[in-house]
Order: sequence, then structure tokens, then C-alpha cells
Amino acid sequence: MATLYELCDEMIELQDMMEDPDVDAGAIKHAMELKKDEICSKAVGYLKVLANTTADRTAINEEIARLTEREKKKKAKEESLTEAILAAMQLCSIDKIETSLFTAKAKLSNGSVTITDEELLDPKFIKEKRSTSIDKTAIKKAILAGEDVEGASIEKTLSLVVS
Repeated sequence: MATLYELCDEMIELQDMMEDPDVDAGAIKHAMELKKDEICSKAVGYLKVLANTTADRTAINEEIARLTEREKKKKAKEESLTEAILAAMQLCSIDKIETSLFTAKAKLSNGSVTITDEELLDPKFIKEKRSTSIDKTAIKKAILAGEDVEGASIEKTLSLVVS
């Protein structure tokens, strides 16, 4: 069985043959109609594969969401257990717990900076960020309104709508 690509090539060949005055135009038209039916039939098969692939992708995304939620719960459990162990160690003034399986130590971090009031900070501690972005919506409106926008254009693409 021919692929959709091969069937389209055959259709192009038939269209080229239509330009030849020595060929029976009626026979070519009939062959083109048959080829068109084959293309439609093949496209239906492709659409079925597309539907299955889309369903698979949906199932994968749902599984990703389920596993992400599960991972969040496991992380929360880890944090809860860690806090409970640290609280118990602090309460009992325990710096280290050693077993044959684990060693746990209560360690003070090097510290992180907390900003309590940005307005009071010396300007030497403030970095200025500058960011720009292209307003594609404004560009599209301008072009549609007839304005010539150098460096930009509207490109239309053909897409398949399956319903």
C-alpha cells in the first residue's frame, strides 16, 4: 500500500499528464478522481493514528501531572520529617544522631540575607536590571492597519483542523 506522500506524487504526475494534448483527458480525470479517493482513504488512516497519538500524549500529560502531585506530597513529607527531627534534636540539645544506617547532624547554615526594608538600603547594594521585549500584538495591529513595519511581517500558516 502506498504512503500518502507517494499517492500525492502520483496525483502530481497525473496533473502533469493533463497538460499533454496527446493524452485522453477523460481517462486522466477519472484516474485523478480514483487517486483522490485513495488519498482521502489514506488520510482517514493517518487521522486515526493522529487520534491515537493525541490520546497517548493526553494520557502521558495526565500521568506527568499525577506524578508531579505525588512528588510534591513526598517533598512535603520530607520537609515535615526533617523539621520534626530538627525540633526534637534542638529540644534535647542533640547535635548528632548515629546509627548503623544513618548519621544525622544539626548544622547551622552560613546564613542567607533577608531584606526587611528595601528603601533603607544603600544604593551601592542595588543592581539595576533592564529588560526589553517585542510587542508582537502591537506590530500585528499596525500591519493590519496598513502601516509598513520594517523588520516584521505577518506569516500565515496552513494547519489541519480535526473535529
